Amino acid sequence: MNVFKIIPRTIFLEFFSVFLIVLSLGTLLLIVLGLTFEAKDQVAQVPFMKIPALILYILPFAFSITFQFVIVFTCAIVFSNLVHKFEIRTLAMCGISPWSVTYPVLFLALILSVGSYFLADLYLSWGITGMTKVVASCAETIIYTSLEKDHIVPVANSKNEVKILFTAREVHGKDIYALSGLSLDPGQNYFFSVSKAQLSIGPANKIIAPDENCIHIAPQNDYAPTTQEISVIKYIPDPMDQRTILKIQGTGFHIQYGKFHANFRGTLTGIIPLDQIYQLLHQGRAISPSDIPNSQLKDYENDYRYNIQLLRDDLALRSLDTILYQEVSGFGDSWDWMYDQIRDYEKNCRRARSEPLRRIATAANCFMFAWMAIPLTFFLANAFENLNVVYITLIQLALLVLLFALMQIIPSISKKTEVHPMIFMIPHILYFIAGLWISRWSFAYAYKGKS
Repeated sequence: MNVFKIIPRTIFLEFFSVFLIVLSLGTLLLIVLGLTFEAKDQVAQVPFMKIPALILYILPFAFSITFQFVIVFTCAIVFSNLVHKFEIRTLAMCGISPWSVTYPVLFLALILSVGSYFLADLYLSWGITGMTKVVASCAETIIYTSLEKDHIVPVANSKNEVKILFTAREVHGKDIYALSGLSLDPGQNYFFSVSKAQLSIGPANKIIAPDENCIHIAPQNDYAPTTQEISVIKYIPDPMDQRTILKIQGTGFHIQYGKFHANFRGTLTGIIPLDQIYQLLHQGRAISPSDIPNSQLKDYENDYRYNIQLLRDDLALRSLDTILYQEVSGFGDSWDWMYDQIRDYEKNCRRARSEPLRRIATAANCFMFAWMAIPLTFFLANAFENLNVVYITLIQLALLVLLFALMQIIPSISKKTEVHPMIFMIPHILYFIAGLWISRWSFAYAYKGKS
């Protein structure tokens, strides 16, 4: 038997078995916390039979996160035991290099980093879409329950700023009395109220009857983003219209859109598209580059660049009208709003360009954590005999929190200024150098001990 191969293989099998146990417990804990805290308002109203489907779609995200922390816990458990049980000294007596024990773990960490990258993208392309479908299938119940219990359903953006408020006086069965909606967005000021209404959600071609009178509100067009238009149109059945919509059907519609006021006595139908329902169900979290799959990032950036060009063209035309006709009416309330929109769009474009490397840096955490955790565990367990696994893990987690803090600062910098995407790799380069420096003397220190 070749002891130089059997012993490292045995240590790695022990490491892998502990890793699987900790991974299972960590993933289960993350799923429970996610369902309990992140989506507690929604999941509490989702039928119990739908919960397994939500768990299935959230698994890729859960694994991509738990990989990073589980590798640290496992390194602390396994390698601290090697030191405390003097097994590391036995390896030294057998002439086994410390790298022969650690390189299989580093190789596993590298595989986990690659897997984390693809799992994160799978969650964005498949997981979120699936979760949205599951929750959207229960959206009618969620909205009715929120209006009946709290009489209000807020829609906020990513900055937790409320943009739309839905309120109701009372709910009896399927009937909602005094339903109203108010937009607080400076670029889309509108208000509507309905004396009595019913809500339903589903594909447009199935829940809207032929020739049904529908209210159509267009807050912007391709040329003038502030042009206000409203009309009542009859729905023409289209078998291809599979859009999932929120349908508001009721009587006594009152609509105020900018300077436009309208009252309708007959039965009308209001339609809210799925993208706004998505914000409603996910606590108003606006779509950002970090929510876009890798295959769609380029299209996401091009869409925002197109919108930026439209806004700049509109500003140029208004400036020209002011110069030619000495008319300042073009500089209305929307002037500052348009400049703010351009700045926000430019931030999103910068984020979209740097997003691929940010994801690579995030996925590389698994390898970098193992690279730092292994030599640090050898040193701490040998230098401080009273330190158990818990204390060693807490010390390492403190260093990981520092790495996460650095990684959170960098995206805010990339949003404000034009920086090279490689800036996301700076913390990892520093950690790699630090891990290499620690390993040079911590391995020898662990082998020889204090004496």
